[in-house]
Amino acid sequence: MTTSAVLFIRSDLGQDVLYDNVASHAGCEEVPAQSVVEDAVADFPTFDDSYASATSRCSGAIIEVQYGNHDTRQKLETYLNRHGENDPTSGWWWRSIPVELRNV
Repeated sequence: MTTSAVLFIRSDLGQDVLYDNVASHAGCEEVPAQSVVEDAVADFPTFDDSYASATSRCSGAIIEVQYGNHDTRQKLETYLNRHGENDPTSGWWWRSIPVELRNV
């Protein structure tokens, strides 16, 4: 009889460790209007190769920040630690807008 082990990785952990992403888990009722997010994106700072955009979610939008390496993610998270907040259940927020970090 052969036994095999199967490892299940929680989706968020896999996104973080394998893909270097931080998803937003804000509920639809928390997502602001597209126009609010588009206005805020203009003020969102970028670092190195990062790019922030308003991304449609539910009936509104969130800020999605794309970047090319882990060092840039660390700079973004350092900024968000000082000027935003990290809710344990929904993720990063900046100016009451959910933020998603995506390594591309």
